[in-house]
Parts: sequence; structure tokens; C-alpha cells
Amino acid sequence: MRTVLLMKLIWSVLLFGCDKTDDEPILAKNDYEVYSAILSQEFSFIKSPLIMSTTSTFRVVDKEWVYEGYIAPQGVNRDIFNDLVSRNDTIYTLEDDFNISPRFVEFLSQVELEAIFENDVNFDGWDTFYTKFPDSGGIIRFSRVGYNLQGTKALVEYTYSYHYLGADGGYIYLNRMNGSWVIETFISVWAS
Repeated sequence: MRTVLLMKLIWSVLLFGCDKTDDEPILAKNDYEVYSAILSQEFSFIKSPLIMSTTSTFRVVDKEWVYEGYIAPQGVNRDIFNDLVSRNDTIYTLEDDFNISPRFVEFLSQVELEAIFENDVNFDGWDTFYTKFPDSGGIIRFSRVGYNLQGTKALVEYTYSYHYLGADGGYIYLNRMNGSWVIETFISVWAS
């Protein structure tokens, strides 16, 4: 009898206690530290940041265009940029590992986003959005983080959308100083 109960307990833990499958990639703690620094420093005006529940794949600009000197900030070398590109061939699900206390992060799935805007013939999708997420200030989406070899510099692609003709995207370049990530350069690549 004891063996049967023990086996049921083990089976329950294995079946219901695991959120992720072995195939689902997991982000490192350092990535959440970078995201938290960006939310605290660049998006501090937002009462309750709304983040897309998955990372984006690399898409803002063609990687060769960046290195012809148009937008690469001083100090962002090819290694950091290549790391950013290589880490963003897979979409990752974000978890609630952000540290922006006393604020908190809310997540928006692609399904929820499409439900809000799918039949938006009257252009009232943003009204619906802000009724549902009044303190969000819009939608933020991050790529995976690219790092230099020493892990002391980071580069993130972002998009921030807050209305039909209110959105921008680009890169955020950070340095690790005294154990904390600090934004060095904010590079807007596009805006509407």
C-alpha cells in the first residue's frame, strides 16, 4: 500500500509539477536582470509594464546594414551583435523573473493580442486594449540578450507599441557596472 501511494505521489509530481518540457528553452537569470534594468531605467514611467509573453526573433534591420555604420553605437562590436543574432533564432517564453519592485510585469500572449485587434475595422482595438490593461502604457517586446565574451556588455532589440501610429523599435546597449546593468545607449531604429 505504501509503495502504491509513493508511486502515485511521484507520478503526480512528474505529471503535474513540471511546467516546461525538455524541448522548451529557458532564459538565463542574467537575461532577466538586463530586462529588469531596461524596464526600471527606460520604461519607469509605466505603472504596470505589459510584456509580450515570448521573446521576438531578430527582425528590426538586416544584420549587414547595421555594420555599415548606420546605427551601431560606439563600443558595440561584431561579437556582441553576432551573439544577439545567434540567440534569437528561437522564441523563448518569458517567466515572472523580473525584478522591478514595487511595480510588477504583466504578460500578453500572441493569442490575446490577436483577439484584441483581429476584427479592428473601426480602429477601436487600442481602446479595447487600454480598457483591459489601463496601466500598461502599451506593449513592450524584447529579443533575447546578446553579450560580449566577458558578459559585461549587453545588446537587446526592443519594440514598444502604444497606439496605431505610436510605436518604435531599435536597440538598447547596456554595461554591467558594480554588479548592475546600466543603459549606455538607446538606439531608436524606426518609429511610427
